Amino acid sequence: MDAATRLTRSRSFCMAPWVHMTTYPVGDVTSCCFAPDVPLGNLRKSSLAEIWNDEPIRQLRLRMLEDSPSQQCWRCYEREAIGGYSRRLDFNQNFPHHLPFVDTTRSDGSVPRMNMAYLDFRFSNICNFTCRTCDPTTSSAWYDDATKLRGGAVPSSRILRPIQDPLDFWRQMEPLLDEVEFLYFAGGEPLITEEHYRVLLHLIKKGRTHVRLRYSTNFSTLTYQNYDVMALWRQFPDVCVQASIDGSGARGEYIRKGQIWQQVLVNRERLALLCPHVGFDMSATVLLLNALHIPDLHRECVELGLIRPEDFGINILFDPDYLRLQVLPQPLKEQLRVRYREHIENYITPLGEDAALLRERFEAVVHFLDEQDLSHKLPEFRDFNRRLDAIRGESLAEALPELRELAD
Repeated sequence: MDAATRLTRSRSFCMAPWVHMTTYPVGDVTSCCFAPDVPLGNLRKSSLAEIWNDEPIRQLRLRMLEDSPSQQCWRCYEREAIGGYSRRLDFNQNFPHHLPFVDTTRSDGSVPRMNMAYLDFRFSNICNFTCRTCDPTTSSAWYDDATKLRGGAVPSSRILRPIQDPLDFWRQMEPLLDEVEFLYFAGGEPLITEEHYRVLLHLIKKGRTHVRLRYSTNFSTLTYQNYDVMALWRQFPDVCVQASIDGSGARGEYIRKGQIWQQVLVNRERLALLCPHVGFDMSATVLLLNALHIPDLHRECVELGLIRPEDFGINILFDPDYLRLQVLPQPLKEQLRVRYREHIENYITPLGEDAALLRERFEAVVHFLDEQDLSHKLPEFRDFNRRLDAIRGESLAEALPELRELAD
């Protein structure tokens, strides 16, 4: 099977290992951001160049060429099984022009040149939020709460970086910026990360402003130290900002502690005014805390003029499993099914073909809900949430009254 045929017919083939690697604040390097639990190596032990053709990624490439499932890719398989859009499909859609590079793969799975067309490097865990779905490895702000919640089972340092010496990481990364086509910034929180601005300034200096910029951000601020990120974005014609919003008002502020809903509205207005060319959408991570609220959130964001109806993404939470929406008790699951069916039929379907993908996203939530019953995890969720509420002086019943029974 040639590379082009694999791209369209294979259920396991993905362009990622030929154009990309993701790095994390703990030093782990993975095949993409959907495979954080199966590292290919660690930057505290090996360089990027060494990991690029080390045994794990070589075996991954060979399995993909054989159309064999890989342990790293289970999240994509699960999403596609319920009709959802996956990172695998995203890579194959955006990088088919690199198929000739796939054909250079040697018999041992190595490739002759490091071809990093897509960079997703998490420079640190520096973040100003303590979202309930997060932890101290990806948010420095989580450190104190995690210490109280878990005792000694926390990282040795509040701030984590892939390599202790940031300059060493930059020396490995800088040459890759000469050929990169697509940059994805996440965190931590990328808009309060020094290295993020260094990358943009480097690209501007090199005249490489055609590089596509994509962001996953909590959208809490558009300024950092002496930087106004919009002054830099105005020099890049292809920028898209995806705001992680799991709820509005008190609901969102409870789930994503640190969020100020009014500030989100102010930032959106300022972005539209000063950088109208920047694409903007919202992405909600759907878990048992907000699953019932997601249709209302979608409508509210559209009615406020924050997004177009189709610019609403859904990211189904898989881990930790006690926060999955499948943990909801049966009566709430039935409420969820009814709400989503009504939202799909009464709000999304009238939008026509432009909303076909949006419809799939909402349908995927219901499919996922019905895949398995994890209501036996409810005591584990209650224990976690009760202890975190006590630490933060918060109340699930007050912030999320529709889930009052989960606080019992």
